[in-house]
Amino acid sequence: GRTEFTQHKVAAILKDFLQPDSKTSLESAAKSLLVLIPTNASEHAEVCSFGEICVELAEQIPYHHPSQLKLVQLLHYLSRSPKFMYKYERPPQEEAQGAFQLLWESIVDWASGPDEENHNAWVNINAFKANLFATGVWGTSPGQSLKTLCDAFETKKPEEAWERDCKVMAAAQWILWHGQTLFKLIIYDHLEEPPGEGSNWGFGNELEGSKMPPRSVERWRFWKAGFEAVEQRALNGWNNNSIACISCLLGMTLMQRIESLERLVRSVYSDNMFDFRGKPYRLRALRRPDRPLSLQVRRVRL
Repeated sequence: GRTEFTQHKVAAILKDFLQPDSKTSLESAAKSLLVLIPTNASEHAEVCSFGEICVELAEQIPYHHPSQLKLVQLLHYLSRSPKFMYKYERPPQEEAQGAFQLLWESIVDWASGPDEENHNAWVNINAFKANLFATGVWGTSPGQSLKTLCDAFETKKPEEAWERDCKVMAAAQWILWHGQTLFKLIIYDHLEEPPGEGSNWGFGNELEGSKMPPRSVERWRFWKAGFEAVEQRALNGWNNNSIACISCLLGMTLMQRIESLERLVRSVYSDNMFDFRGKPYRLRALRRPDRPLSLQVRRVRL
């Protein structure tokens, strides 16, 4: 049924909860919001309006601020509610419900892109989206990491320095908050997706015709080299955006650490996958495991 939903009431609850010294608990904030959102919200504008407010607030919270995570934790909690389930028009036997799908569509719609007047908003909203995907509310997914990395390193560079910095810093957020999941999808996920038009793994126009596998450690290293190149240009005086330089350094360092950790784990559980003497390891060390598993189920009672 209908409720007394207003943007003012929703904003007041969120603004109070997101303060670092807020006394409002996660559960209390969630319950207060759910009271305002009608049961059939997916058929009305309330969820879209709620998403608009979340985007507006996320754009204002610095990407490194703890309240980014508070907002994400709150949305993850709300995702359990049927009020946020989106029903697709299908036969009853095939009816599917997408958790939080309508809210995500709202977030995508309201997050418009880099803005010259407020560079940080685009970086902050990408940190928010990366953290939200990292919760697993939509399953194990690259989210918008591929699109953001592609925009930063696989397309023609914008002429304006502020826009270049903005795109690179946005890409760094997906590595910082969702990078390990992306790397696992590259090396483990067996569901290959063709790189044609509409593919999540498609190349940007600057890499069209590349012989590099679209889902590969080579591409991961290509992105890492992109961060390194931007950092070096900044250090050499190409621009003076120290924040962008730090973001590139963090992204590049974390990418190296994720890859190194993966090599270490794989070497411990496999047959001498790489050389501890520092020799370059072979790329096959990171291929998907192809050995059969010996699996047993001991607790099943027939």
